[in-house]
Amino acid sequence: MKEILMGVLCLLLISANAQDKKDALKESIDQLHKAMLDADESALVNLTIAELTYGHSGGLIEDKNAFVENLVSGNADFETMDISDLVMTLKEDVAWARCVMDASVVDGGERKSVVLKILYVWTLDDGDWKLLARQAVK
Repeated sequence: MKEILMGVLCLLLISANAQDKKDALKESIDQLHKAMLDADESALVNLTIAELTYGHSGGLIEDKNAFVENLVSGNADFETMDISDLVMTLKEDVAWARCVMDASVVDGGERKSVVLKILYVWTLDDGDWKLLARQAVK
């Protein structure tokens, strides 16, 4: 009987830990979107890993520095951003999330409305979820 109770307790703890990780991932995704809207340099730097690869729907690939600079400089300025259909999957210290982004952005001085399908890849870094990769498609 003790073994069964210990087994159930272990399963509950594992399940709670997985839910905590998923909740933390959702919070990081929300913080990233807010940082992109606000062009918040500190938050963008803190939410991304040094090896970031950020792919745009048109084929442009940015590293972390280019991604942050593009937003902070105002070259890309998100006016609105609505996220839907978010699906998150976790596998140990790696997670991926898919969503649909409906946004209004001023890109290189030109206002555009975009609807993109986004794939994010996140990794746990010192206990925090950090964006490792992002790819968008139309």
